[in-house]
Amino acid sequence: FIVADGMGWHKNGEIASGVAARVVAKNIVTKVYSRLLSIHNEPNDESIQETIENSINEAQKSVVRYAAGGGTTFTCVLILGEQVTIGHVGDSRVYLVRSGKLVQLTLDHSYVEEQVRMGMMTHEEADKSPMKHILTRALWPDAEVEVDIYEHEIARDDVLIACTDGLNKMVTDEQILATVLEMK
Repeated sequence: FIVADGMGWHKNGEIASGVAARVVAKNIVTKVYSRLLSIHNEPNDESIQETIENSINEAQKSVVRYAAGGGTTFTCVLILGEQVTIGHVGDSRVYLVRSGKLVQLTLDHSYVEEQVRMGMMTHEEADKSPMKHILTRALWPDAEVEVDIYEHEIARDDVLIACTDGLNKMVTDEQILATVLEMK
């Protein structure tokens, strides 16, 4: 699953998100699934984490080449059996709903969230800050991408939610959880 949220204040954000999604999807299908099907079963193959990280780095290069100044946040979720691997850059999020609880699995790469993590700002101050939309990481020109990789075990009744900041900025975590529990 991929969430690539083209940045609206950059021209060509839609192109950037589309290019990034296509590059990563193609790389993952080619490298991971062909390996699982034993098409390319070489002993020095990349790990799943390396494949995701390298694919997102390749997407960064394509965004620079084709998006003419556009940028995008990028989050991908790969589920293989009971293992979920997440590649993440930006302020889109992945949540896990398990046993009636909502847990955020990714960290936002934004100025205010980094200030909150360092204890320099409260969540309430961050919500009101005029700098709340400033990203510290994304796929965009003139940036080296640093990809966060997360791994988690998942269970049969778990629910994963991958969303843009358009969801989590409009509704609370409690509202997201209530909606998911209502649908189960």
